[in-house]
Amino acid sequence: MTADTDISFSPQDGALAALALLAVLDADGDERLDAYVPLCPQLDAARARLMVPLISDMARAPDGVEAVLQLISEALPSEFGDTAYLICADYVAAYGTALPEQMRLLERFGEAVKLDRLTRAALDRAALARGRDLKQAAAE
Repeated sequence: MTADTDISFSPQDGALAALALLAVLDADGDERLDAYVPLCPQLDAARARLMVPLISDMARAPDGVEAVLQLISEALPSEFGDTAYLICADYVAAYGTALPEQMRLLERFGEAVKLDRLTRAALDRAALARGRDLKQAAAE
């Protein structure tokens, strides 16, 4: 490989990288991410098995989160930023509790892909609504 070799991320890679960042913050993140990715039709589970460990290692390095957010912002064209954000918000909402660190990271991710606060709030609300279990609510 030469020094001028371009390694670029696809929009899907950007979404997977953001999910990997969220999973790093959660003690059960690896297991949850392994369960979540196959349920998300926009994501390729085989690609996730390749990307997630790489991104997780990068995120744990000094200034790693900033480096990954920079990669994400370059990988995601503006028309895919909201889709990737919603995938991440769905992941957080799917497990019922959002860690404060995850919420802060979602905010930073939204800023990295240039989503305004109102759009982020709407996407967060949509993820919360989809994350509710109506069957469980009927049983209570």
